[in-house]
Amino acid sequence: MPAVSRRPPGPPPRFLIGNLPLFNADPLAIYTRWAREFGDIFYYRAAWMDVYFLNHPSLIESVLVSQSQNFAKDKVIQNSRWFLGEGLLTNEGSGWLRQRRLCQPAFHRERMSSYGRTMTEFTEEMLATWHDAEVRDIEQPEAIVEGDRLRHPPAESEMP
Repeated sequence: MPAVSRRPPGPPPRFLIGNLPLFNADPLAIYTRWAREFGDIFYYRAAWMDVYFLNHPSLIESVLVSQSQNFAKDKVIQNSRWFLGEGLLTNEGSGWLRQRRLCQPAFHRERMSSYGRTMTEFTEEMLATWHDAEVRDIEQPEAIVEGDRLRHPPAESEMP
């Protein structure tokens, strides 16, 4: 009787290193090809890590939202807490949920819409100061967004 795999399908690993698509010149092309070949969920090994790739919004929502309590952060993230702190990326369980609820209002639909209007306004103001054939140093933040609004974001009471 053949052995039953408990993993989703995926590309065969290369000797010792597995698959390292992020080190490829075009990792998006590799992920796209694998998604077409193996479906909305596939598995590959990258060096010492097992990687499960989700390629459908409902699967991603299950992992990140509706069933997040059933999933743990990987060892790389867990071992990075000393450096990254206990934030949304590294935290889990009730601590993660508390932090998520604290930042959630910033991502409300109306709030996001106001961000878009603000970015458009800043961009139009910036472009109005540009002249044909002018050279700009994009390494300097002032060259991209100028004015007091960069240093003084709108107060909470000014937000919609």
